[in-house]
Amino acid sequence: MAGVLYELTEVCGVHIEKDLSKGIIERDVIEEITLTFQDAYENPYGRIHFLVDWERFELLAKTDDSKELYRGIDFSNGYCNALDKKLLKVLQVYVNQLRKTYNIDTVVCTFHYREKYLKTAEIHSATRSYMGHVKAKKETPVINKEFTKSLETAFQGLDGILHIKFEFD
Repeated sequence: MAGVLYELTEVCGVHIEKDLSKGIIERDVIEEITLTFQDAYENPYGRIHFLVDWERFELLAKTDDSKELYRGIDFSNGYCNALDKKLLKVLQVYVNQLRKTYNIDTVVCTFHYREKYLKTAEIHSATRSYMGHVKAKKETPVINKEFTKSLETAFQGLDGILHIKFEFD
């Protein structure tokens, strides 16, 4: 799962290998990674959510109208080998179009931890310290308009499910 997340986030312009190593491989800390694409004035124009479901073991892939995608894929050799290369291409096209259309300057990466790592302020602080993260100086940018389109997909791995949601104009 960490390898797939690394490839997908790298296409978006962020390099979070150490975060994935600590928060996915070494421990089950990360529940969600959110990438927000901003222009030079910090206006957000797109967001991608990568959600890890540590409890369920099934393949989910659907569009907004609940049409199922990727039915019957064989994951016996690991899902990295079975990952549909079209998803990576869709992500590349989306990111390139977003950068060009809105003159994207920055990609803000935020991590959300699993509930068990947020139970108390002490646990949360220790987790943040372990991960090497600092508390955000400000909240995730508020999107001042509804995104008109989205695509959701998910991939099953041996250690959980990776959900991906693209939101854009």
